[in-house]
Amino acid sequence: MLLKNLTIISDSLKNKQHSIIKNSYTLITSIKNFKNQYQHINTYDFKDLFNNICIDDLNKVILNLFNQVNSAHPLDFNKGQFKSLLNFVTNNCFLYQNNTIYKQIKGVPQGSPSSSQLANMFLSNFETVENIEDNMLLYRYIDDIIIFSKNPIDTPSFYPNYLELIKSNNNSNNINFLDINIYRNDNGDIITDIYDKRNDYEFEIAKSQYFHSCLHRNVFRNIIVNQLIRINRLCSNININKQVELLKKHLQKYNYPKIFVNNLINRFKFHNS
Repeated sequence: MLLKNLTIISDSLKNKQHSIIKNSYTLITSIKNFKNQYQHINTYDFKDLFNNICIDDLNKVILNLFNQVNSAHPLDFNKGQFKSLLNFVTNNCFLYQNNTIYKQIKGVPQGSPSSSQLANMFLSNFETVENIEDNMLLYRYIDDIIIFSKNPIDTPSFYPNYLELIKSNNNSNNINFLDINIYRNDNGDIITDIYDKRNDYEFEIAKSQYFHSCLHRNVFRNIIVNQLIRINRLCSNININKQVELLKKHLQKYNYPKIFVNNLINRFKFHNS
């Protein structure tokens, strides 16, 4: 019930929440025409975001957003009902361990259907035109932030002091954000490629089922098609063929027949073809 109402409120405020992105593809569609107007790219993430948000501050922000929307378009819940529902969810999270029940007294309850929405709406309250400089663009996915700026910038300081924001990139011209790599070519164009954090580990991780597994053939077909869609959506033209070849090598490790893989790839239409 709370998530339903939060979604209605958030959708009503979406023009004011321009910083929130739903996935990496949303980001790519926003930046694909960037050239030399933003010379610096930096990424940040909050340290232990959910556990550090002050519940009292959170509830005040959410109630204020409720009032903004409710005054323009009355919602199914009145203010008293919504406040009771919000307080119940944010103040009644219990954990069970070693035959002991613990009550969470700090942070947003994790595991709740509304947790991500609550954190999103809370942070977006500080991402206002007044706080974000004219020479920069900020995009955020939950607790991960990417900022494009014309001039060098410091770590954003408009969030509450008790939330620690950490810069996560060293190179301003080549960064990894979510599941994409973003860099500039010699002409200043923004180029995107797929980034898989699992490749940075010192040990190998199984990333697919073996073809001889007891699964329907449609499962393996869908794995390939979904990866091709991902490549097509996230990669700039220059990187598509490279990622397709990497996919082929990856599937060979899991005994996918070449003819099975190639038939699906040859039938797929990429945006650079």
